[in-house]
Formats: sequence, C-alpha cells, structure tokens
Amino acid sequence: MELKDLIGVRKLSGVDVNVSERSYTDAYSISFTLDGVTYTATEDENDGYRSALGELGVSDIALSNSFPDVVVSCDMRAGGPFFEVLDCRDLLTDKVVLSVGTDYTDDYYSNFVAVFTPENMVINQDRGEK
Repeated sequence: MELKDLIGVRKLSGVDVNVSERSYTDAYSISFTLDGVTYTATEDENDGYRSALGELGVSDIALSNSFPDVVVSCDMRAGGPFFEVLDCRDLLTDKVVLSVGTDYTDDYYSNFVAVFTPENMVINQDRGEK
C-alpha cells in the first residue's frame, strides 16, 4: 500500500501516535482511521539520524483516541521530489489535521513525518476559548 492510495475526501475518526523502543533509538508509528479502516504507518529509523516511512498497511489495532467523524481532504504535499507526505485537511477549517510520510526524501537527512494536530479539527474549534 502507498500513501497515494489514500488520496481523496474521507472521514477521519481516530488517531494514535505510538513510540516503541528499538535498538538505539525510539521508533514512531501512527495509526489512523479513514472511512472505518485503520492504517498504521511505521518509521524506518535507518541509523538514528535519518528516518523515513517504512511500512504502511491496514491494521486491526483498536485505537484509544477516537472521535466523531471529521471530513478531510487527503492529498500529497506539494514540493515535488522533496516530500512524500500525505496531508489530511479538515474541509471546514481548511487546516491540516494529519500528516504522514517522509520529509526531505532527496536529502541526506530525510525524516519520518507522523503529525496529528487535533486543534485544527472543526470539532475542537470552540474548546479552550473563554
């Protein structure tokens, strides 16, 4: 499975960012649910200085952080060969909620991207404002 397979308007309903200990560094993964299907993207840590998206696949993980459906538009980030990142943008706020992939793919120091920004979701727009 590739990130580009997830392009389109979808319903996001859960995200968990996970950290696991590996040989000499922590490894990250992110699990997210789009249209009722849970996917997990796992970091390939390479050598501790560089990392990239290692695996992306369907998962049977039960997410601990679920929420009402948020309609998002998922597209590959602009930037040509330097980015291979899927950005999922809330259609109502027009803000990026979820980013997954590899930044600086042509650079010596590429890095894995697993960013969830829940404050950008429409369901969280009224929270914290008093």
